[in-house]
Amino acid sequence: GSLLILFNILVFQAMVRGFNIECGCGLKEGQMVGYGKLFENFSLLLGCIFVFKTKEHFLYFKKFN
Repeated sequence: GSLLILFNILVFQAMVRGFNIECGCGLKEGQMVGYGKLFENFSLLLGCIFVFKTKEHFLYFKKFN
């Protein structure tokens, strides 16, 4: 989650400065920095928050004593 916050800050900074760069996300053809990348990162961040805030989810194992 914290890396996504950092990535969003860096993507936003590149957009404000007008840099025309690829994000380098490991794909053969990188995605250009822009609003689409910000939306993607914020969506992933919301997913992380949902997983960590959910008390009982499908990966939750109860302790048997």
